[in-house]
Amino acid sequence: EQMRRQGWRAWQGPEETCPFVSLRGQSFDTYLASLGSEHRYAFRRKLGRIERRYTARFELAATEAERQESLATLFALHESRWRTRGDAGAFSTQALRDFHDEVSRLALGAGWLRLWVLRLDDKPVAAVYGFLYRRNFYFYQSGFDPAFARDSVGLVMLGIAVRAAMEEGADELDLLHGTERYKAHWASATRDLVRFELYAPGTRG
Repeated sequence: EQMRRQGWRAWQGPEETCPFVSLRGQSFDTYLASLGSEHRYAFRRKLGRIERRYTARFELAATEAERQESLATLFALHESRWRTRGDAGAFSTQALRDFHDEVSRLALGAGWLRLWVLRLDDKPVAAVYGFLYRRNFYFYQSGFDPAFARDSVGLVMLGIAVRAAMEEGADELDLLHGTERYKAHWASATRDLVRFELYAPGTRG
């Protein structure tokens, strides 16, 4: 309303929905117990299978060199996954990759970046990219090697990321906009998102 009084034009409309779940006061075990039994069983079984079959390492990027390496790994795994669907994915242009390079660099410096890579026998097979900010864990994007799809490395990697966020004191898991099927396995509620468009006064606006 203040901007309208200053001559701006504003438009407001519905956007998408945002799946989320409160983690406050829960342990990872009690959180898992609140999920569907099939999903809970699949996560535990797949994690156990991975730990039996491989030497598994879950690595969090903590230095600038690790950030650069892990981000490049995320880009490659994400593209590899989406290529099998005939789609370019979320990092399809150099401009997008440059944007996330800058954002992740700033987020690392501020202590917000949570960029994990799962390595099996030293091979990177899955990655999760998100942010821990004001006790909320925001899951942004992921990628995994389709060659390891039978091991459900994407499912396992996201579960490990949520567990790590909870160990750091996260009160909420926010899966951001979109109602992809896999998000319903991890979230118990949704919130509506609103889109605002603001246009400055004059023809250029």
